Amino acid sequence: MGPGLLEVVYERCVEWELRRRGLEVECQKPIDVRYGDLVLPAAFRVDVLIGDGQGHQIIGEFKCQSQMSPVFQAQLISYLRFLNLPVGLLVNFHNHYFKEGVSRLLNTSWKAGA
Repeated sequence: MGPGLLEVVYERCVEWELRRRGLEVECQKPIDVRYGDLVLPAAFRVDVLIGDGQGHQIIGEFKCQSQMSPVFQAQLISYLRFLNLPVGLLVNFHNHYFKEGVSRLLNTSWKAGA
């Protein structure tokens, strides 16, 4: 579709493509944050939570920025830690070629089964 559209347009198109391929997709999924006894309901929302139906999930975080700030990577890493997921994709749709805007980020604190 090329650069220049709003994030929500790309999000809906990605959702449609993933569902077409049989994956489970939740868009704008609210996530609670826990700090000791304190619970902050819906403290953040992940753009797309993608599951394969076998318990494997990844986060897709979408941007449409001419310049990507390091804070976007930190944001995704925080989401991965709060959800205890191993991997996420940071996708910037502002690039002319899709592959130029995709970064795979790993949660080095991930613990299987935790």
